[in-house]
Amino acid sequence: MNIVEALNVALPEIPERLARQKRVPRMDPRLVGRGHVLDGVPVVRVLIPDNHEFYTLPPEYWELLQLFDGERTYDEIAGLFTARTGMPVTADWVLQFATENAEAAFWSKTLQEKNARFREELVDKRRARTHKKSKWGNLAEITFPAWDPDATLTRVHNRVKFIFTYQFLLLSLVMFAFAAYVLVSHWAEIGQDNLEFYNFTHKSLADIIEFWVLICVIACIHEFCHGLACKHTGGESHGMGFLLIYLSPAFFCDTTEAWVYGNKWQRIATAAAGVWSSLIIYSIASFVWWGTAVGDSLHNFAYVVMLASGILPVLINLNPLIKLDGYFMFTELLDIPELKENASIYLNNWTKKNIFRLPVEVPYTTWRRRLLYVPYTLASSVYSYGLLFVIVTFVYNVIHRYSPDWAFVPAAFFAVLIFKSRILTLWRFMRLLYLDKKDRVKAWFTPRHTVVFACLSLLVLLAPVWRQTVEGRLVLEPMQRAVLRVEVPGTVTQVNVEEGQVVAAGTPLLRLRNLNMESEAARVAADLRFASARAFQAQMRYADFAAAERHRQELTAHDRTLQEKMIQLTVLSPFDGTVVTPRVGDLLGSYLPPGSEVMEIANTSVLQALVFISAPDVGKIRLGSPAALHLDAQARSIQGNVAFLAPASSEAEKGLFDQQEYKGIEASRYYVARIPVSNSDQGLKDGFTGTAKIFVQRRSIAGFTWQGVNDFLGRKLW
Repeated sequence: MNIVEALNVALPEIPERLARQKRVPRMDPRLVGRGHVLDGVPVVRVLIPDNHEFYTLPPEYWELLQLFDGERTYDEIAGLFTARTGMPVTADWVLQFATENAEAAFWSKTLQEKNARFREELVDKRRARTHKKSKWGNLAEITFPAWDPDATLTRVHNRVKFIFTYQFLLLSLVMFAFAAYVLVSHWAEIGQDNLEFYNFTHKSLADIIEFWVLICVIACIHEFCHGLACKHTGGESHGMGFLLIYLSPAFFCDTTEAWVYGNKWQRIATAAAGVWSSLIIYSIASFVWWGTAVGDSLHNFAYVVMLASGILPVLINLNPLIKLDGYFMFTELLDIPELKENASIYLNNWTKKNIFRLPVEVPYTTWRRRLLYVPYTLASSVYSYGLLFVIVTFVYNVIHRYSPDWAFVPAAFFAVLIFKSRILTLWRFMRLLYLDKKDRVKAWFTPRHTVVFACLSLLVLLAPVWRQTVEGRLVLEPMQRAVLRVEVPGTVTQVNVEEGQVVAAGTPLLRLRNLNMESEAARVAADLRFASARAFQAQMRYADFAAAERHRQELTAHDRTLQEKMIQLTVLSPFDGTVVTPRVGDLLGSYLPPGSEVMEIANTSVLQALVFISAPDVGKIRLGSPAALHLDAQARSIQGNVAFLAPASSEAEKGLFDQQEYKGIEASRYYVARIPVSNSDQGLKDGFTGTAKIFVQRRSIAGFTWQGVNDFLGRKLW
């Protein structure tokens, strides 16, 4: 127990601040102040040596702070300050400044004050143990103890100063250009593999370990380069360590002093150093992968390093919507520090005051700043919550690899942990809103108002204004479709169309040739002429006419059959449509036996949507019911009406529905509803999929509820 703790036991009313009030404070001589221009206004950033943080002060306050030497009186400080700045101040104003900033880390403390502060920290720690809060309560960032890398950074910086020269900058840009060339020329495989690299549904345990080892090594180099850039500005880095961002391994490096010692572009360079190092790693790996033999171990390892350090990590780090490297570069370029915090406070307070009428103060913001604050806050919120959803999905995919049936349990638990703080924030807001409006709402609920409110509630509950809908997956197909086949054998000698060509009804599409058939047709034609002549002569002589005429008729029928077959050697379009068969020109010169499929013609000017309706919903649909079709490939909806409803069930198209893995969920049978869709502009394509919403009768909220309960009870109780 030190002397201050002993005195506090005996005289608990003697706090640390009484000891401070007995003397004029003295500025800590270790403070470092550097002038900057922030949003067009001169400021001084003051570095606090004990915690390596900085305060932003107006220049006159920094000038005043330096006058506190522990010996000058408040009157002397006021006089000196007025003489140096021209601002008339009084001793009381100086005293007020010192009093208001008494808890700040500006002042040099005596041994007694340090002991008193130590005692207060002990009390705070005891209180914290009493109300212990787990560091795992907020999964956004879990920080582990750091080590002081300053000495290491100093030694490394002295050896690698060349990386901050213009020559190395030009070399880096050349490397990036080559890496971009490799990326563009091999985008088909690299683009797909970047997504697959972060998909854990098919990774083994060894793959997962390899993934995190690579990510951790690259992240460590990333943060170390931040520290080197901070060292180059003249600052020091006294904190580097390991942390978990939503349970994802990462590293951090304290570069606070770069924001004090460095100018604007040096601070931007410090923030960009990590991404720059990742791009250099990616460029080196690209060169190795490009230059080594396929199948070589080094070739494969370089490719994995490319995936770990390349597109997705760089894009995520450069995104200014979350507080990573891109955010700090963005705020420095705009000269708006703490953009995310200020924008969120402004929009939240504005919403609370102007929409929910809560007694909060909206900070003053210029209209130009509001034009940035509002869209930035909305975009940042959407991105942040989207990122949280992706993380939960990522955890689900990892666990699904080992336990498909129960992966949702830890994923749901993880989601609750992630969104816990946001749920609590929403709960506190709802509680504040309730407490603020409680008395007003109670006062409004007079007997007359209560009756009116009850009637309106019943009206909303019972009024049949809500349109009941039936949803089903759909696929588009042409109303007219024909698969053309050859009816007689032959060799293709001419192809008149190509894929995508619009043809009219009766257009010759291709021609075949059959030499045997042509020879037989010529022979039969000659025999027919001879038989006709013999029949004429027999008729003139009145001798053996019946036999000659019968032979002529047989040859005539045979000739007619051959001529019909000769006509079939030319394939014609049965209707107006479009050739949808690819590479029809490849048929040229090939021999086709009877029944061979040659091409497909589809009339795409009018399509039909095949909507697959589940058995429980098919009874709600009537012919002519209006429907809205939302295609996956388009943003707009298409209107139509049900023209046909299949009387029998059928299986759905493959790929239209997700395959069900659970045995307790049986695959449903579907009934097809056909909805004609005009396609005069040819904007719709055969095979487009989407979701159809068919509108049936209108119901009330009570009707919807009763229908659900009645259907459930009717299936189980009968």
